[in-house]
Amino acid sequence: MADPKPKAFLSYRRDDAEGQAGRLYDRLNAAFPGRVFRDVSGIGIGVNFALAIQDAIAASAVFIAVIGRQWVTIANAQGEPRLMQPHDYVRLEVATALERHLRMFPVLVDGAKMPGEESLPAELQELARINAIELTVTDYDHLVERLIGALESTLGPRFGRDLPDETAAQVETLVRRAEAAIAGENWMDAKQSLQSALSLDPGNASAAGRLRFAIEQMQWAGLYSDGQRLYQSSQTAAALERFRQLRAAGGSYKNVDQLIGQLEAELRPPPTPVKPKPHWLRWTAVGFAALMLIGYAAQQRQHPDNGPAPVYNPQPEANLVPLPAQADRGDPAPEIENNTFQPVGRWQMVSEMNPAYGMSIRFFPNGQFSVETMQGYYQFPASAGSYQYNGATHFLFLAGVNDMRVPFRETLLITGRHGDHFHVLYNGVQWALRRMA
Repeated sequence: MADPKPKAFLSYRRDDAEGQAGRLYDRLNAAFPGRVFRDVSGIGIGVNFALAIQDAIAASAVFIAVIGRQWVTIANAQGEPRLMQPHDYVRLEVATALERHLRMFPVLVDGAKMPGEESLPAELQELARINAIELTVTDYDHLVERLIGALESTLGPRFGRDLPDETAAQVETLVRRAEAAIAGENWMDAKQSLQSALSLDPGNASAAGRLRFAIEQMQWAGLYSDGQRLYQSSQTAAALERFRQLRAAGGSYKNVDQLIGQLEAELRPPPTPVKPKPHWLRWTAVGFAALMLIGYAAQQRQHPDNGPAPVYNPQPEANLVPLPAQADRGDPAPEIENNTFQPVGRWQMVSEMNPAYGMSIRFFPNGQFSVETMQGYYQFPASAGSYQYNGATHFLFLAGVNDMRVPFRETLLITGRHGDHFHVLYNGVQWALRRMA
């Protein structure tokens, strides 16, 4: 005598999702024992393959198509997609089910997406318009129970679920309350509602799966809340440990990765501060840079008695006081008179912040100058060029090229006389300019 209960046909491609199909078959067969046909595995030896499929589908009310990532693209030995071959068994199964108008349940596994109509043979294109269910690793039990619940509307109640109507109604109410609590992340209420539902219906696998999910989420939420509490009480290291535990258990739960990065940055020791240099060293560095711009004479370099040859002759500046032409290098250098700076002659220029930095500058009556180092002072690139002095503004202009072939143009301000020397402001540093014999 034929079994009056409706059956389900489970279709899959072996090279695509055999493992997933076997796992799903076990769950479906436990819910509907003996009423799930597993495609070719249910066909005996010597039985016509095409006819057996047609007979099995004809006896079924539901068709379940397990679709993996290679369901459409997997090819035969000639490199042609199997699904496009007229005698491919999966194509025959789906086409027959669509032709007989069975209720279709496409099940996506391993991250597969529903195939588009353009990738299917003409007689299978209707499949692309049917809503599918995707089974994911993180929520597998719950999703399979959703599928079983949908099958119950066609196959009837699952095995062992013949509850009294009043009890079944109570279980349904508790499960709906739990789902509302889960949506609001009220994990304790969800846990209590599902535990109550299972006390009335111990075989309810869907409620059991949701209970495991709620308990897991409640544990993660507890770690997250505890980490926040520890951080607010200034226990940063303990808070970081809680958030690390949460990431190990729950992956990227909420913004835990960002919080871990923030706390690690807060606990990271600050960089060792650089000890500031003494004030005089800063000014010395400025003076050193100033001397580099003007240049310095190498010890082996000697200048001829009649002065260096011109290196760079700048254009005359506006309002410059003409230089006196009364003397050449053999005449005695003019004396300082009435606080008036006259650049002709040999001068010593020394930093007032650090006398270790200094040089001698020789100003020639022909408007040229040269820089020499003094005994015991730092050696700098030799430099020479032309100068102009504006007696009205007290600016001394130097221009030339040093022996590193770097052109320069510098400005010194003569700020006044003090004793036997003039004060000079250069690059914000005070220098003493003293005439030498």
